[in-house]
Amino acid sequence: MVVGHDGQSDISDRSFPPEHQRKKSHFSIATNKKANGENGSEASGAKHHGAQHTIKEMKVTRKWKPRSRLGQFLGRNGETSLNHDILDVTIKNKNEEKHRCSLSSVISELSDDGIKQQETIEYEDFPEESEEIIENRGTEQNRRNSQGSQLSIWSKTFEANKKDEMKKKWLQYLRESIFQNKVRKRRHMNKVDKLFKWIKSIQRLDPRYQILRYFDEVARKGGALENPLAAQAATFDLMRGFMKASAFTVWRPTSREAICKMMKGEVTGKGLDVKGKSAKKGILSSMVPYLQIHNNDHKKKVLRPPKCARVRVYFKSIEARSFSEKELTANLKEMTEAYTHAREILSGKKSHVEGEREKAMENYVNEVDDPHIYHLDDSGIGLDIPERVFFETYITRQDLRRSPDFTTGRPSIPEFQDMNCATTRKYSGSGPRAVVLQTSTDSSAGLCPQGLIIAYEDGGSVVPVASDFDCFTVGTRGVAYDSPMAKEQVELMKWLVQKIKKILKHPASDQSWTSQWLKVMTESYNEGFSPVVPQYGFGDPKSYEIMEGAANRFRYYDKNGAVRHGAECFNYVFPQELDEWFLVISDTLPGNVPWVYVGVEELKNMLLEKIDDDFCFPINPKWILADSGWKKLWDKMLASTCENTVISMETWYPKESGIRELIEDVHSECPNGYAAAERDKSSGTYKQSGRSAMILAQERLRRHVIMRRVKLKIRVALMFGKLGGAVLRAKDAEEKKKVLERQFQGQFRKSKVNDMLSKTADTSYGYPMMPVAYFLVWLVSMLFLAQIMFSDDRNI
Repeated sequence: MVVGHDGQSDISDRSFPPEHQRKKSHFSIATNKKANGENGSEASGAKHHGAQHTIKEMKVTRKWKPRSRLGQFLGRNGETSLNHDILDVTIKNKNEEKHRCSLSSVISELSDDGIKQQETIEYEDFPEESEEIIENRGTEQNRRNSQGSQLSIWSKTFEANKKDEMKKKWLQYLRESIFQNKVRKRRHMNKVDKLFKWIKSIQRLDPRYQILRYFDEVARKGGALENPLAAQAATFDLMRGFMKASAFTVWRPTSREAICKMMKGEVTGKGLDVKGKSAKKGILSSMVPYLQIHNNDHKKKVLRPPKCARVRVYFKSIEARSFSEKELTANLKEMTEAYTHAREILSGKKSHVEGEREKAMENYVNEVDDPHIYHLDDSGIGLDIPERVFFETYITRQDLRRSPDFTTGRPSIPEFQDMNCATTRKYSGSGPRAVVLQTSTDSSAGLCPQGLIIAYEDGGSVVPVASDFDCFTVGTRGVAYDSPMAKEQVELMKWLVQKIKKILKHPASDQSWTSQWLKVMTESYNEGFSPVVPQYGFGDPKSYEIMEGAANRFRYYDKNGAVRHGAECFNYVFPQELDEWFLVISDTLPGNVPWVYVGVEELKNMLLEKIDDDFCFPINPKWILADSGWKKLWDKMLASTCENTVISMETWYPKESGIRELIEDVHSECPNGYAAAERDKSSGTYKQSGRSAMILAQERLRRHVIMRRVKLKIRVALMFGKLGGAVLRAKDAEEKKKVLERQFQGQFRKSKVNDMLSKTADTSYGYPMMPVAYFLVWLVSMLFLAQIMFSDDRNI
C-alpha cells in the first residue's frame, strides 16, 4: 500500500473537530492487490482498474506525547499544539479484509493531555468503488481527483457522526476539568485564606476567646450550669442577633507574653495562694520568680521559716537533682550538729567558754522536726526538703544579685519573698500544690537561686505559673440573679461601707487607698475581726456557681488556669485600687471585635451604654463611694425598669437590709470620694498596681499578726517567770498574796479579767484560794495563746 504524497501520508483535517482543524492536505490511499498472479504496482499517473469493494469500517488509533511539561500544561488550556508521533488508519472492506497504513509526524491542536486514545467509527455500506486507487503525485488534477475518492466519502460520513462523538468527548473533558480545578484549588490555595484559617485555629487557644465562649454559654443557659466542663458549639452569628441572653466580662489584664505561653501550654495561671510578682523581662518573663529580693542586705528582713515547714523542689534533670541533694545533705548535717551543740550549752549539760552562749542562741534556730531529704518521682524529678535547710542553702549562703539574663524589672521587696515562702509552705490538701522549680538545666547551676520559679504540681505534672486573669465584674442580659445572698455577707458589706466612711471623713492626702485600708484592717483584727473568705470569694449563689464553673473549666478542660478565683466586685474584705487599663470581653462590642482594652473613663462610658441595653452587673461599694464617676452607674442601674435588673439589684443590695440608704448617706457626706496620690513610700517612685498594693498590704497585716502573737508569747512567759520567782521569794502567806495582787494588776491592767483575778487574790479568801489563782492565770493565758496561734492567716 502506498499512501500520501512527497513520501508522507496525510489525512484530512475533517476527521477532527472543526475547532482543531489545521490547513487542508490532499491524500489518497492505494491498495496493492495480487490477482491472477500479477503484482499490483504503484506508478505516477496510473488509472483505476480492478475489482470493486465496499468500505465498511475505518479504525483510527492516535498515540502522542507532549513536547514538554510546559506544553502539556498549556495544551490542556488549548493554547498550543501537541506532537503526535503515530497515527494508524485501518480500513475494513465488505469481505472483512483489512488494510492498514501508518502516518507519522501529524500535528493537531487537541486539548487532551497525552493519554492514549482510540476511536472506532462504524459506517454504512457505501456504493461500490474501484478496488485500487492510485494517486498521481505532483499534479493538481490528481489532487483534485483524490478529494473525490473514497476518503472524501469517509470524511462526509464522519461529519455526520462527529457531533455525537464531540458531545462525549467534551463531557469527559468537562468532568476532568472540574476535578482538576478542585485539585488545583487545594494545591494552590490563596495564601490569605491559609493565613486566615491558621489564625482562626490559633484563636481557639487564646484564653480571652475561651472566656468569651464560656460566659456566652452561661448567658444562654440563664446562669444555670448543669455541666461547667461541657464545651458547647459556638452560636452562629445570624442566630446570635435573635438571642436576648448575652454576657460581657471586665478583667484586670495580664501580659501578652503570659497569654502567649498559656496558648502554647508552657505556663498556667496562678491562684490567690501565689502572691509573688511575675517578671517583666528577662528569661523568666511572665513567670513568678521564687526569689523576690536581689539585695543581699534584705536577707535579714525575711522571716525565718518555722522548724516544721517543708518545701518541694523540682529539677530539669537527674544530674541537677543529685548535685543539689549533695549540697543540701551536707548543710543539713552541719545545721543538725550546730543545733545539738547549742542545745547542750543552753541546757547546761555542756560547759562553755565566754561568748559561746550567744553563738549557741544563733544556732538554736537551726532545729528542724524531720531532718531528712526525700526523693519525689511521681510528678517529676524532685526533692522534699526541710524549709530551713532550703532557705540556708539557696538564700542565706548565696549571692542574690541578678545577672542581666535574670533581671526581672521588679524592685527588691522582702515582703513578697515572705509571701513566696508562705505559698510553698502551705497546702490545703486539695487543688494544685505550689512548689519550686529550678529552670537551670546545667547540673552545676542547680544551686542558682535566680533560676528558681513558682510552679503548680497538679495531675502528675509540674507547670510554671504566670499571671492569671483577675475578674473585675460580670455583666449579663436576660439572666436573673434571684437567689438571695447570705445575711452574713450583707452584714459584711455594711461593715465595709462604714469603714469606708471612716476613711473618707479623715483622708490622708499623702497616702494611697491601700495604706489607709491597711490601718483599718489592723485595727479591726486587733478587735477580733477575722472573716472567713470562701474559695471563690463572696457573692450570691448563682454568681459563685458561675465563677466556680469558670475555675473548673479552665483547670480541667482548657487546662491553662486562666481563671482561678472570684470577681473583684464581691471583694468586701480588702477592696483594691483601680488599675489604669481593663480588658472587656464580649460578643456585643462595637466593630464586631471579641475583646478590647480600655481605660477607666472609657470603661465607665461603656458600662453606661450596657445599662441602656438591659445589662446588669454588681458594683463594689468602694467604687461607688471612693472612686469618681461610679455613683452615676449606681443610680442608673437602680432606676432601670428592666425586670432582670430589678431582681438582680434586690439580690445584691436588699432594700430591707438598709444597705442602699447607707450608701446614699455616706456619699452625701463625702461626695468627692478618695482622691489621694498613688505612690508607695516603701519603694520610692515605684508605683504599685491596685492588686499589687493590696497583696503587699495583706502581707504587712500578716506580719503584724505574727509579731503580735510572738509578743504575747513572750509576755506570758515573762509573767509566769516573774510570778513564780516572786512567790518563791516571799517569806509568808501574807506576802505571797500581796505579790500575786501586784502581778495581776500589772500584767492584766485594763483587762476584763482584772477584777476577777484581783478578787481571787484578795486576802479575805485566805491562802487555800492560791491554787485557784494559779489555775485561772494558766487558763486565761492558754485561751489567749489558742486564739492567736491557731488563727488562719489565709483569712486575713
